[in-house]
Amino acid sequence: MTVENSRVVATTPYGRKITVSILFEYMKRDHAAGILDEWELWMNTDPDQEEDIAYANQLAEENDWITLKPRPHWRNQNHVKQYNTRTFFEYNTEPNTVYVRFDDDIVYVHENAIENLVKQQLHNNAFVSYPIIINNAVSSWHLQMQGVIPRDWG
Repeated sequence: MTVENSRVVATTPYGRKITVSILFEYMKRDHAAGILDEWELWMNTDPDQEEDIAYANQLAEENDWITLKPRPHWRNQNHVKQYNTRTFFEYNTEPNTVYVRFDDDIVYVHENAIENLVKQQLHNNAFVSYPIIINNAVSSWHLQMQGVIPRDWG
């Protein structure tokens, strides 16, 4: 399972069962198609998220291609949960491996998305690729400036 002789790993800062259960269906499809070798769930959860944590454990137990990565304990945890995401990138150092990042609230992945992102990353010598995040204010602003999203949308 490689794209242009590279192992392909999807990474997701994990926190929510409700949306990851949808994303899982796309990751499963791409794993079965031979495009995706592994899916890392970066466990950016709090102890009180018992149902979310149980679901992540169930996914990993039932699918040998899914691995759970704990928040690096040697890093200081930031009280703003999203800021902890950057600490997980230190796991992404395997040679001949391409990492493609998906937020945990992605609910649609085109069937060619991962392969196209991997090829783009390889051809541009990028560290990591990830699809545009429409719910991100910076991305939305750029899309508005290019006329892709109407300017009167917030």
